[in-house]
Amino acid sequence: MNLAFLDPIALGAETLAAAAMLVLAIAVLLARRAPAAVALVAAQAACLGAALLAEAWRQGRWELAGLAVATIAAKAVALPLASHPVMALLGEAPRRSPVAPAAAALALAALAVVTLAPAAGSLFAVAFAVAMVGGLGAVLRRDAQGVQQVAGVMVLENGLVLALGTATGLAGAAPLALATAALPAAAVLVLLRRIVPMRSDA
Repeated sequence: MNLAFLDPIALGAETLAAAAMLVLAIAVLLARRAPAAVALVAAQAACLGAALLAEAWRQGRWELAGLAVATIAAKAVALPLASHPVMALLGEAPRRSPVAPAAAALALAALAVVTLAPAAGSLFAVAFAVAMVGGLGAVLRRDAQGVQQVAGVMVLENGLVLALGTATGLAGAAPLALATAALPAAAVLVLLRRIVPMRSDA
């Protein structure tokens, strides 16, 4: 059966998922509470998984589908479940206003899309913008718990995976799949290290 007619649908779904990832990257910057930031990163990971599944269909490269499943399992499911008790132990800490970082991220994202889209395509441009927003968030949104920095790094990695997936089909998918599975565990470990000084001070 010829299923080529599904390719435009897959491309549309991939484009929507990439656009949702960019919106969620900005939302992570705007998040004032740690659980909200974690939930937004998880939602972005689900969008990344959907985009990779659509790209896997279009390219016929099923290692991308495996990476999509690993991304959804590790970041969209395991990360929120594992980080919830850690968030409860950390509690809430005061955070700076996110307006200035979000404005800077919007400007960078717009610049990336306008500059890269004509040459590299809209999907790659949006993916690169997601990575830039994540990097900016990791640098500018600092908090005592380290949650915003970790969230920024994960948004950055999501953008890079999307960019590589849409540009190259992820010829090196195996190392990235390992990184995708390991990063949530590393994030939880980083947050747990914040708890040890708190317990010793108490």
